[in-house]
Amino acid sequence: MKTSKTKLIEKLLLETYQREYCCLEVTIGFGTAVNGRVDFMVMDSKGVIKCFEIKVSKADFRSGNINSFEGDLNYYVMPRELFEVVKDEIPDFVGVYVCNARGSFLASEKRARRQKLTIERRLELTQFLARSLSREADRYHELVDDHVVPTLKKDLKRVTKERDELTSQWRDARRDLYRMENDIEELLGGEFLDSLSEKAELKRNERRRKIKDERRHNNEK
Repeated sequence: MKTSKTKLIEKLLLETYQREYCCLEVTIGFGTAVNGRVDFMVMDSKGVIKCFEIKVSKADFRSGNINSFEGDLNYYVMPRELFEVVKDEIPDFVGVYVCNARGSFLASEKRARRQKLTIERRLELTQFLARSLSREADRYHELVDDHVVPTLKKDLKRVTKERDELTSQWRDARRDLYRMENDIEELLGGEFLDSLSEKAELKRNERRRKIKDERRHNNEK
């Protein structure tokens, strides 16, 4: 599952290159010869192909996954704090774009050095990009399909109704609880309610300690 940081970087890349031919998750290869995937690929009006690998943590950067640096220009995209940690591990020909902690902008931190592509490989990369763009187009048409949209609207209406019913039940339960507390206070006094609150707090603290002990025990295994 993608992290929130990864999604933010993807959004920034799409916004930055929206006027060019670009696509997320471009598969490299055909059929059984698939040998990688580019997180983000761009081809401009001059035919220059750029490939981007998104990394959001040290574990992600050092995971051993194939980095598909297939383009004329190739880049890592990562948070600035990660770049400061791994900058000495980045190949000379690979450029770097960094984003701030909130993922609100991209800035070039290291220039990429242009690679030489054969005509055959350039054609293949163009085909891979076109195939992935076709996949995204199919997804879009599924979303706007006459059958899909009404179904989603119907599901949304149902879930909203269920939420409103649960909210109403919760409010009724809160009112009943307040009435019960008032009745108990009249019968047994406020000190009794205070003692109940103290006992409840003690039980919550005890549960928290047990959870912490279990986590510590599991981490030590």
